[in-house]
Amino acid sequence: MAKEMEATLEMFANDCQYIHKNSDKKLTNNVAMQVLMYGTVREKFQLSAQTTIHTIRRVCSNRKTSITNHIKRINFCTNIS
Repeated sequence: MAKEMEATLEMFANDCQYIHKNSDKKLTNNVAMQVLMYGTVREKFQLSAQTTIHTIRRVCSNRKTSITNHIKRINFCTNIS
């Protein structure tokens, strides 16, 4: 069960990285990001609708946080320890 969870977290992080790298770095609006990336991400990674929306929201949220806290590099990793 732990390996399945780790694999899921790794997939989620990879999906977030893909969205971040393949969209305008200034884009932080969830709805605008969904319009641009939803279909591509869902098809490319074979994700459920809910997981696709969560990855898009995570990227937008991390971008907003990085702007507020003046962080230049965003990294999506699976290291939860």
